[in-house]
Amino acid sequence: MATISVATNPVVTDWPGNSAPARVKIRAADSVTWKAGELGYLDGSGHVTPVAGTGVTDAQYRFCETQATATSSSDVWVQALTNGCRLRMFVMTDGSSAAETALTRGTSYGVEAASNITHIDSGTASGKFKVVRFGSEMNEYEMTATMTPGIVLAEYTG
Repeated sequence: MATISVATNPVVTDWPGNSAPARVKIRAADSVTWKAGELGYLDGSGHVTPVAGTGVTDAQYRFCETQATATSSSDVWVQALTNGCRLRMFVMTDGSSAAETALTRGTSYGVEAASNITHIDSGTASGKFKVVRFGSEMNEYEMTATMTPGIVLAEYTG
């Protein structure tokens, strides 16, 4: 059985109406970096900020390109997540990789990030990402319910 040892940023598997929203430019927060596919939210100044740490419940944007060097006063291409879009996401609990068994189908969770990779956060059961399917159900030949990190299909409930 193959194992997945390196987590990646969420992958959008389905946009409602089979139409991805247009990319838009938004001012990015200063002194931060991100990777393409990483999720972000608007800070108090209205700048898009990548998820960092645990317990983020208001992520609503997906970065379209990588920003490896921290800059200031730059605009960045993002896509706004739309209600009903589905993302394949890796699982974490309080900063550590976790199996899909840490989550409950039908429950909405927040997100967390480590090393510019956004994960669904099993420790924050009040976010906008509802678990709709487990990785072990999507590909039972390569994924098991106990593998770490686990994978789920989550629906954005914005």
